Amino acid sequence: MAFLYGILPANEIMFIEQPLGFEELSKHNWVWRLLTSIYGMKQASHIWNKPFNSAAILGWNFMQLSCEWYVYICCSSTGTIIFSVHIDDIFFTASSAAKNNHFAALLKSRWEISELRPTKFTLRIAFSHNHSTCTISLF
Repeated sequence: MAFLYGILPANEIMFIEQPLGFEELSKHNWVWRLLTSIYGMKQASHIWNKPFNSAAILGWNFMQLSCEWYVYICCSSTGTIIFSVHIDDIFFTASSAAKNNHFAALLKSRWEISELRPTKFTLRIAFSHNHSTCTISLF
């Protein structure tokens, strides 16, 4: 449900047909104006990423890698956190379990998330097992 966090800008007006079973009586041929992005919209991930990136992640002192826009890093005197975003999933690792917990808490402070088991494989990338690699899904 992460894409539902993306509020459509006023200059991007989108309409959809009323879904079957949700038509309003006597208005069956009307359409709905969307206020948020939804899955299936071509720009949904872009619209969701704007507030995710600027309002939260960059405010938490993360930097985007210039060579890969969906990989972020934050280095501090207490450790390092690296994460990547794939659609609405975040794969992250940290220099310690405490930093991992801190990052998960930051995400939970802004969004409803579901913490999944440690990542084994994603996008044909294998992850080694350790205490500081996690996968979450934003809701």
